[in-house]
Amino acid sequence: MSEDVVKFKLKKDELIMLGVIFFYLSCCPYNKVEESFNTQAIHDIIYNTKYLYYYDHITFPGSVPRTFMGAITVALPTGLISYLTSCTKAATYMIARAVLGFYVVWAFSTFRRAVKKAFGNLTGYLLVAITCSQFHFLFYASRTLPNTFGMCCMLVATAYWVTKQWENFLWWSGLAVLIFRSELMILLGPMLLWELVKEKLKMDEILMPGIQTAALLLLVCCSIDTYLWRYTVWPEAVVLYYNTWLNKSSDWGTQPMLWYFYSALPRAMLTALPLAVAGSLFDRKVLKFISPALLFLCLYSLLPHKELRFVLYAVPLLNVAAASFIASLWNKGLVFKLATMGCLLVNIT
Repeated sequence: MSEDVVKFKLKKDELIMLGVIFFYLSCCPYNKVEESFNTQAIHDIIYNTKYLYYYDHITFPGSVPRTFMGAITVALPTGLISYLTSCTKAATYMIARAVLGFYVVWAFSTFRRAVKKAFGNLTGYLLVAITCSQFHFLFYASRTLPNTFGMCCMLVATAYWVTKQWENFLWWSGLAVLIFRSELMILLGPMLLWELVKEKLKMDEILMPGIQTAALLLLVCCSIDTYLWRYTVWPEAVVLYYNTWLNKSSDWGTQPMLWYFYSALPRAMLTALPLAVAGSLFDRKVLKFISPALLFLCLYSLLPHKELRFVLYAVPLLNVAAASFIASLWNKGLVFKLATMGCLLVNIT
């Protein structure tokens, strides 16, 4: 059986990632409207524990209900730290953001360990270096968006996909899709399809465990959300119906079909994008990472309303291709190492 890739110790370069997140947090501590539900929910869970009718969502429910599961996971350690330090609400807010940033780095660390198993240590180190040199992924890592919580689950699920630990993959995929962001079904689903077609995974190995996992997750999470919303609800199903079937997300603006490819990805990946393309041409192993990401981008492009944060899930997968390509050239001479450093500096600047 494969060794579990989930560990709770971060490496030094991953601590640098955490430092970058804290730097962005200190430079831009403010909220956007999309973050308001989870931010207010974290506040209410910490400070209004006995008075549900004082919760912000009772008065301002928003256009769709959102799950409280992410807010609860952040509020519990944040509330403990806040209680022990007797800090202000403003400081508590910063602590909550820092806790979420830690969750993202922990999830990325799990993903990185799986990549190292598949491609070697050098590719793992380069993956961290590339990610640190890019802006958007780590900037969003501490922002209390449903996408950020979904990203954590997706990274861990992908790590278990790489190491072929299917029961764990189903659990983390279920959390990602059923609880936080339903669009991740078109990213994680193709990963499972790849295994069924290419790797001889049998349907009966995952069908019943998948149904049982989904049922348990929905029972627990929907019970909590139903209690807090005060009516029976599966929040992410409502969001999926509202944004996709009714296409109400278009009320907040639309973009052309190929916008993710010519605008969002180049800004999110910078010099890593052409390197990822080169990697896909020279190393067939990275196609396993790139194929689900590209399918996700193509399918998600069908929705008219587009934002860069919606497709950040694809960036770590595509960065693997870039890191693998650089690793293949790293020992071929000083010029390639200098070129790599140049690419990272271009990203940073």
